[in-house]
Amino acid sequence: MVESMKANRKFIEKEDGISAVIGVILMCAIVIAIAATLYIYVSQYYEEERLTVEGTVQSVVEWGVYDDPSCQECNATIYNITLDGDSYLMMFRTDAAMVPPINVELRFYYNLVDGYYDVYKIKSL
Repeated sequence: MVESMKANRKFIEKEDGISAVIGVILMCAIVIAIAATLYIYVSQYYEEERLTVEGTVQSVVEWGVYDDPSCQECNATIYNITLDGDSYLMMFRTDAAMVPPINVELRFYYNLVDGYYDVYKIKSL
């Protein structure tokens, strides 16, 4: 019995373990992994809440120019874009999105401005 008590005392008195530096690094890695997971989850949720229209681009025809009355340098070109048989009048500002190619399936993110789809982002599907 005395032998087993001496063996247990080795584990109790021994203070070996993970160093403080490794412990801090592991905690930081865990926090970063949790934060990244939450960011991905939340960003997907909000992406679905935005105004979008998607489909295969069948035609792109220049329609005209939109003169923004609140900003002299914020003019946009309006295009009549056909997606899967439905036509949309979409504005493309010079600093935002480029005109889409034909026969490509895309998702357009937009804000409605004076009845036009003001496109600020295009995503390939």
